[in-house]
Amino acid sequence: MSTATSKNNYPAGTHIQIHGVKVTIKKDSKLSKFLDVSIDGKEHSTSLTEKDSIGDTHHWTFNSDCTAFPDAKVRIIPLFSRGNHILVIHREKVDVFEISAKDIIAFCVDASDRGQLDSDGYAEYSAKGKNSELFVKVTSRGFIGITQDLTTATNAKQPEDIDVLVGLFKQVSLGEAWFDGITQLRSILEPIADNMDVVQKLEEGLETLASVHPIAKAAIVALMIPFNMMKKEAEFVSGLKGLGNEMKELLTCLSDARYAAKITSAANSVAEIIKTVLEASQYINDFMNKGALERFTAAQFSKSLDGYKNKFVALRESFRDAMIVQIAVNVDELQSNASNAVLRDRLAPAPQEAIDSGCMDGTRVSVLKAVSDWLSNPNASNILWISGAPGAGKTAISATVVRDILKYRCAKFFFKKGVVGLQDPRRVWRTVAIELANMYHGVKTDILELLSTDRRYPQDAEVKDQFRDLVEAPLLKLHGAPHLTPTTPPVLVIDALDECTAEKDADWSDLLETLVEWNTLPPNFKLLVTSRDESDIRERLRKVSVPIAVETGNDVSEESTSDIRHFFQTRFKAMNVSDPSWPGVEVVDQLTKYAAGLFVWANTVVDFVGQRKGDPVRRLKSLLANMGKQSDVVKIDRLYGQVLFQIFSGLTEEEHNDMIMVLGTIVFSKDALRVSEIVELLAARGDRPLDGLRSSVEWAIDNLRPVISVRDPDQLVQVCHKTFADFVGDEARVRSSISTLIHVRESSPSAEMDVDPNTIVLNRSHQNALLLQLCLQLMNGKLAFNICHLPTSHIANEGIKDLDKLVAENIGSVLMYACRHWADHLTDVSEGDPMLLNLLPLLSRVMFEHTLHWLEVLSLAGSLRCAVPILMAAALYTQKLDKDLSDFCRDASRFATTFRNVIKESAPHIYISALPFAPTNSKIAEVFAPKFGNVLSVVSGRKKNWDQMIMKLNEHSDRVTCVAFYAEGKRLVSGSLDKTICIWDAERGDLISDPIVGHTSEVLSLAVTKDGKQLATGCRDGTIRIFAVETGRCAIGPVNAHRFKVASLVFVSQTRLVSASCDGTVNVWDVSQTTMKSCFGPLEKHTAAVYSVASSPDGLRFVSSSLDKTLIIWNAQKGTVIGQPLLGHDEAVSSVAYSPNGKFIASGSDDCTIHLWDSEGKPLLKPMTGHSDAVFAVTFSRDNQFVISGSRDGSVRFWEVKSRDQVQVGESFSGLGPIHAIAFSPLQAILATGHRSSNILIWDVSTTESESTSDEGHDDSVVSIAFDAEGKRLVSSSKDGEIRIWDASSGECLVRYRAKVSGPTFVGFVPEGDRVVVGVSSGEIDLISSTSGQKLQSTSSPQKNIMSIAVNPKGKHFASGSRENIILWDYSSCTRVGQLVGHDGNVLTLAFSPDGSTIASGSDDTTVRLWKTEAAQSDGVAFAVLAAHTATVNVVGFNRDGTQLASGSFDDRMVVWDVSCDPPSIIFSGDAHLKEANQPTIDSLAFYPNGPAFVTGGGDRNLILWDVEKWKSIGLPVKIHDGAVLSIAFSPDGKRVATGSVDTTVKIWDVIEKDGMPVAFREKNTFADLSNIHRVSFSKEDGKRLIDDGVAIPKSATHFAFFDGVGNPCIGDWSTVSWTGWVLGLGDSDDDDKSEALVFWLPPENQTGFWMPRNSAVMSRCTTRIDFSRFMHGENWERCRTESV
Repeated sequence: MSTATSKNNYPAGTHIQIHGVKVTIKKDSKLSKFLDVSIDGKEHSTSLTEKDSIGDTHHWTFNSDCTAFPDAKVRIIPLFSRGNHILVIHREKVDVFEISAKDIIAFCVDASDRGQLDSDGYAEYSAKGKNSELFVKVTSRGFIGITQDLTTATNAKQPEDIDVLVGLFKQVSLGEAWFDGITQLRSILEPIADNMDVVQKLEEGLETLASVHPIAKAAIVALMIPFNMMKKEAEFVSGLKGLGNEMKELLTCLSDARYAAKITSAANSVAEIIKTVLEASQYINDFMNKGALERFTAAQFSKSLDGYKNKFVALRESFRDAMIVQIAVNVDELQSNASNAVLRDRLAPAPQEAIDSGCMDGTRVSVLKAVSDWLSNPNASNILWISGAPGAGKTAISATVVRDILKYRCAKFFFKKGVVGLQDPRRVWRTVAIELANMYHGVKTDILELLSTDRRYPQDAEVKDQFRDLVEAPLLKLHGAPHLTPTTPPVLVIDALDECTAEKDADWSDLLETLVEWNTLPPNFKLLVTSRDESDIRERLRKVSVPIAVETGNDVSEESTSDIRHFFQTRFKAMNVSDPSWPGVEVVDQLTKYAAGLFVWANTVVDFVGQRKGDPVRRLKSLLANMGKQSDVVKIDRLYGQVLFQIFSGLTEEEHNDMIMVLGTIVFSKDALRVSEIVELLAARGDRPLDGLRSSVEWAIDNLRPVISVRDPDQLVQVCHKTFADFVGDEARVRSSISTLIHVRESSPSAEMDVDPNTIVLNRSHQNALLLQLCLQLMNGKLAFNICHLPTSHIANEGIKDLDKLVAENIGSVLMYACRHWADHLTDVSEGDPMLLNLLPLLSRVMFEHTLHWLEVLSLAGSLRCAVPILMAAALYTQKLDKDLSDFCRDASRFATTFRNVIKESAPHIYISALPFAPTNSKIAEVFAPKFGNVLSVVSGRKKNWDQMIMKLNEHSDRVTCVAFYAEGKRLVSGSLDKTICIWDAERGDLISDPIVGHTSEVLSLAVTKDGKQLATGCRDGTIRIFAVETGRCAIGPVNAHRFKVASLVFVSQTRLVSASCDGTVNVWDVSQTTMKSCFGPLEKHTAAVYSVASSPDGLRFVSSSLDKTLIIWNAQKGTVIGQPLLGHDEAVSSVAYSPNGKFIASGSDDCTIHLWDSEGKPLLKPMTGHSDAVFAVTFSRDNQFVISGSRDGSVRFWEVKSRDQVQVGESFSGLGPIHAIAFSPLQAILATGHRSSNILIWDVSTTESESTSDEGHDDSVVSIAFDAEGKRLVSSSKDGEIRIWDASSGECLVRYRAKVSGPTFVGFVPEGDRVVVGVSSGEIDLISSTSGQKLQSTSSPQKNIMSIAVNPKGKHFASGSRENIILWDYSSCTRVGQLVGHDGNVLTLAFSPDGSTIASGSDDTTVRLWKTEAAQSDGVAFAVLAAHTATVNVVGFNRDGTQLASGSFDDRMVVWDVSCDPPSIIFSGDAHLKEANQPTIDSLAFYPNGPAFVTGGGDRNLILWDVEKWKSIGLPVKIHDGAVLSIAFSPDGKRVATGSVDTTVKIWDVIEKDGMPVAFREKNTFADLSNIHRVSFSKEDGKRLIDDGVAIPKSATHFAFFDGVGNPCIGDWSTVSWTGWVLGLGDSDDDDKSEALVFWLPPENQTGFWMPRNSAVMSRCTTRIDFSRFMHGENWERCRTESV
């Protein structure tokens, strides 16, 4: 390695820029074109720019600025080519070069001193590795260079310099000069809000800033760029004022905050502020440089500026948080209200309740002493764990410790089941952090600084991270602090840990881990935990804690007994009974014995005996009489039974019923209810006045006080202790207790039996039936259309002002409870319950009258997630009771699934968007459509029946890699790259339990044993885990089973598991014990990665498939190969499956085919073809009749096993992108598919026939289109080899043709005769009849990868482009005429000049070349090479007279050349499509045939018209497709333009000409003049497009629109379809966002084929025409309902 003297000190801002890399390796190896480069772990992308002929030397440049500061580590890894290492799964590393940036800087300085820099000022740093030598082209730059560059570059776009500048900023001290400069900058910006001449003030002020800190000066210069260029652009001044105000506010913060430099968070905030200021300036600059302001509407520009303004606001808040910290540090005001408000706002602690009164004086003395001793013992474990049975008084002990021992000088968290926030593990450490912050200044400082550096924290922070960031790290800083003495250590009390309820098992597990982690803190940092003695808590805490057990039952200690005796004596004495000796020592001793250490029992006794309005003496006597007869009965059951019996004694029948009603509601409600909510729920019966009911409820609650509690101040009613809820919920326990009690009463001669014992027992089914009845009655009575009185449909739910308030006022908590939980109560009603006869009609009414209203409530309340599980639960429950009702519930579930996104986003669109697109034969449409007549009318594109997809499960957050049904068919398990496993109810679609977590790597595979008790998972890191399904806990593992990627798993028996790995091996494991043991060792017969394994039904065999293109059948008992490897696939075999009867094996491959084999490996018939991409998954139907395949092309296909031709059965169906996993239910005709999109789709495949869509449209990207000479027909071709010829006026498909070999095809009409030239990427060239589709001639080109076709408009030739050459053909004979050679890459585009004399070509070598046509028959050399692009040239085209040529590229630049001169010269060069697009490319263009204009289409999905003479856009970009626009063609008369897209559609658009130029498709405020808009509609007879039907519109009108039910334009040239399906159009307001209203929503299958007003034809698999003539929306949306109220 080159060396230079290390220099430790560099001027501020010194850094290096790496410009290129060269690597040379040994002659017997080849380099990959890929190069891994990272700086401090951040990857930098490179492009291969040069390589030698044998592949041992490569040169790379960087795609973006590659900058490193002195402390950075530069890592460069060249890779071997996979061409010489075909069996290597990942490219192997040639060498790993790790270099310090300091060394490179030193080398550069030395090279500069020695004059060894090249002519460009570059130094070449070299390093030698074991297998290669590295050369790095680099420069060292200082701070001054950057600022000078930025100062002078008024027209340059340097986004990379922004990052450099910010990096420099972080290295430069924030001195007084810096803040002085910011102050001056602020004063310069001051006039922006008040003066029009912004620039003049800035220019004057800039002269005064010569001495300002260089970065401040650079920022000011950046601001000057756009302001200088906008002097005369008045329409932008308003937007600039707002932006200037925000900049001023930010800079005000900076200049007033000199303390900011003292803490990192503030420095980072300032750096981000400066970066954002620069970015905002450059954004404006980008617009101005293009000289095409008309391209962007004021609304778009305003929205972009608003984005920056909003970011400035956020930055200001972040800076404010940082400054609160700093100011507090400096002025010692950490107790300030501002800092406390920040903490509360950001951490959102749980609402801690006041602690209980604690232990009665004189009780728990020894336990409390043990706690005190532990607190003062520095040698004991710093964790104390107090455990005991329910009711043992643990919470009272915690409260006493906090109150009496610690005097509240501690942090605490008291769990409480059923109370929001106090049972959530994700709230624990946030709450504790606030309490610690209020105790220790340093903790508060650290937390505030953390919060100021991350505006989102801790919204998504895991429990572990919360502990470490908010508690552990700040506390560790306190260790050894002088003010921290052994008598004031941090102490944390966590009570009732067992009452923690986590939504995710991971959170509970993480909480336990953090409690254990407390043990690593200093010994005087104390943690006290109380809980029940539960196994998972015990396993974690017993080894790290000092345990104290509070004994109960037979093990109760003498002290506990004495404490309870003391408790009884004190409480009885307070009852003021006239007999001072009552109740007597003997009675107290007897009660103490019965209590057996349970304080909850003792407390319930005294509450019962001392109940208001009761006789304590009689109550106690009665209780003791019942307790003494059977001492072996569980005391708490006896007590609760006694309490219930006593409560119900002496009641009238009405009082008795009220008591049962209230108690049943409290115990069996699914959420805790307030007193007022209980009243409102019970009022749904409508059998008594509300005041009387309220009085009865309050009376009942008052009498139930011994066993319930009413929380202040919200009056939430809860059972007093979980043990009572457990008791009442167990009917057998209640009956046993009451029966014993009655038996005792009957044996007493004086007993008065005034209670019917059968009426005391609460029957679970009956009580849930009653609650269900109340819910249904409430819903039938209160659910209504537009329940919250929303004024408009144009705003999403989240944009509705005061939505929470509207929901609270109009829906309320009780109706919300009913809407969420009615199905929970339904499923708890036994099928034989006599109330069902009354319930089913109520449920039918809810479903058939209020389903949409119910969904409306769930939408507005943000609870739509529960809709499908509720409906499926109801469907399953009622399927035997009421088939019509069950079918309707299933249909409603399909509706909620299909339209989930639109329902979730906007409640009004349930009616005006979802309902109109519900299939015509759906029950939802049949019932509700007649009630809503003023909605969209879907003329074409509406389905008759639901898709086969019945549910979408979306718990995972990353790709679903594996799915499997349990053997019983009712459960489904899935694994994902998100490292979790989910177990689903396959019928209802909801999770059965929390996701299984704990994997440290992505889950790639899984398998379930036949008994469903064990689940195996395989991960990317090569590990396998075995989980116990019942508990979700890992029983075995993780085991390092393979070197990497466990791609597939299958159980061949209950105790044997087979794994396949990308390390090329298969292994069979014995999992019968607590460890995994390999049965045979790795099986290594495959020569590459093994992707899949499947077991025969009897488990005696299994089959594996591999990247080596083979399958192998194995003996599962011996680990030996059966027969020979199975050959037949041409690519990797990705998936394999056995049929349920064991007779067949199916395999799916990257070659897009499925093969069928018999059980011995004999191939059956021919491969199944139809997929257009790799087949990732195969399975069989449960009846063995079908093979089902899932592919990366996103489709699922069915193949009949017995068919001789192996053709696909029925239509394929598509889901949400590539399919990675597939499983068929063994119970019913249900299929599950796992998708890259993170979704799991459940399909009903009881029939393989799906509703067919139009067979006319393409199924793949449309890559080529062309009009015939008369403009009457249009030909299009797609990526899959399909060709269509269309009637250009109607869009009717006239001819269909499919190329022999599937692949991208390119087409063109021959100028003479009715023929079309077809070129296929495989090299086939066909000449077909344009009228019949018959193949007339065919030839095979020597080009095996044809990528473009062009037809000579004046001659008899056509040209085909491929890699590095162009061939000219005679189309009359399909013979080769000659070739053109010169490109160094693929020729992707060709065009003939209008006179046919010249051919233009574009290539991925980045050049455009011009050729004389006759040169193909001579030297074949280009006469001009045009190099202006920096990336692949996608498209070229000539203007109408051939004097100009336009080219478009992946670099998003459009270049127009004057080709009439020699050499050709550039007329125009600039960006064409939006940089903000995901694919900023120019993919297509076409010149207007009637004037100086052309049109471009790009990856941003937009179409843009251009004026060639003015070199500016004509109007605004218009989004025309749902994917990149790959092809464009004008009709010969210029009145129409056709477009083809990645979205598979072809669309034809009307072009209106004015003064020889096309009129803009879209302009600002197009909708302002109604007389300028053509009214478009569709014929009710035949669906044909009508223009101005019956309406007098001037012929001069230039725009098109659909008009709504009140005669206003709603969808027009200004409208767009968003990525999520929203059609945006005219809203109700008059602001700039008027054209951004949510007019209606399109389902995914209707989006690409939606017919816009300007379309004269749309050719799609699902062409969607909509009649808007009755459509009510916006402020009129309530009028969509036509049914009378």
